[in-house]
Amino acid sequence: MASRLTGRTVGEYAVAMAQRILLIEDSDDFRQIVSHYLGTHGYSVTTAENGRDGLAKARAEAFDLIITDLMLPILGGYEICTLLKQDSRYSSVPILVLTASKLQPKDRDLAVECGANDFCPKSLEPQALLEKVRELLAPHD
Repeated sequence: MASRLTGRTVGEYAVAMAQRILLIEDSDDFRQIVSHYLGTHGYSVTTAENGRDGLAKARAEAFDLIITDLMLPILGGYEICTLLKQDSRYSSVPILVLTASKLQPKDRDLAVECGANDFCPKSLEPQALLEKVRELLAPHD
């Protein structure tokens, strides 16, 4: 039976509870909003406010998904993708890249080349972001 608040069954909620997301984002407001939103949908969200701290957290803890801004202080999203995907310990962790700038095909291509699994604008509706998260975390055969 699905919850009236979340639309999820107890089983779906339990699966989400076990899934950990690292959100690397330098905008305090955006970081808090996304973290809270994903948290209300059963995900455990750890945050970092710059690329260096995000990379350190990614290497120190086990995450099921990494969401990173493209333009970050100290170390950018492209570099984070490249460094994590080149390391066999993290190469299977999906990475979702967010950007505030207008999506350009060359930006998307470069993100994918660096190891991102998906790429989307920060202006994406919250429900659409949640669907992308669910897609990336879904078991693949």
